Amino acid sequence: MFSRLDTHYHFDFIDEGERLPFLRACTKRGLRLVAQTLLPSCFHEDLEWAANARWDAGAELHWPTWSLGLHPWYIEEAQIGEELELFRSGLEKTRFIGEVGLDFAPRRLEAVPAQLQVEVFSEVVTMSCEAAVRGGVHGEETQKSSPLPHVLSIHAVRAASTALDLLEGSDALGRGLVPVFHRFSGTSDDLTRLIRMGGYISINPAMLTSKRGRAYIRQVPEERLLVETDLPAVSGASKEREGEAKSGERHGEELDETLNRILNSVEELRKKDLLEGLDKTQARLYRGF
Repeated sequence: MFSRLDTHYHFDFIDEGERLPFLRACTKRGLRLVAQTLLPSCFHEDLEWAANARWDAGAELHWPTWSLGLHPWYIEEAQIGEELELFRSGLEKTRFIGEVGLDFAPRRLEAVPAQLQVEVFSEVVTMSCEAAVRGGVHGEETQKSSPLPHVLSIHAVRAASTALDLLEGSDALGRGLVPVFHRFSGTSDDLTRLIRMGGYISINPAMLTSKRGRAYIRQVPEERLLVETDLPAVSGASKEREGEAKSGERHGEELDETLNRILNSVEELRKKDLLEGLDKTQARLYRGF
């Protein structure tokens, strides 16, 4: 069932020794996940890990689909040229892109200026649109059926309008690049622009805690809704330092519990069963992995 899909999970926050137990826990529960990454170098490292881990995996697992990211928090001017080259090469290996975007919160701007963020995100969108037009690694499949879109998972804090401007200016939807705003926090006007553009929002627990987030969840057309956990909250290394490291099994339990809680809360807000529509939406964007 596609309703058991977490569209935004930080798989590389899990300690390597717990990754296979985590995937076994997910498989046992019928869970699938899109593994977002923070940098293109992390994406390539995850692919290498997965290729090696398959030898030790044993029984068939629900492997993640790997998403190619360049998160605004992790932009470093000295390394950005190399990371953008890795991003370009990564587009030959996936049609899922994220986590990428903009963060104009004051403390983030102190670390990465707005102009640099915009330049990087603009380059990411341009390269992703070019890959979508080419068809990427799914080129043969698009010849046999309807084209599979490239899916862009966007982080936008105090920057939704700027992100939308860049997407509209690049004709992203017209070129096969579908924007998904993860934990949407823009204005009502921004939300209207996103929906008219053909974009989606991905609901995580944080959206359920604010009045504005709950209002948006009620307003968005059913066929434009996705769900995500945005877990784990911090990296495995950070948890180890805090003495709170979780087992792979516990990570799987946490994902299952959180996803169920989101689904139940959204159904309560919208006064309607979500699963049938969600299955169709997720299958439309994420089929084939």
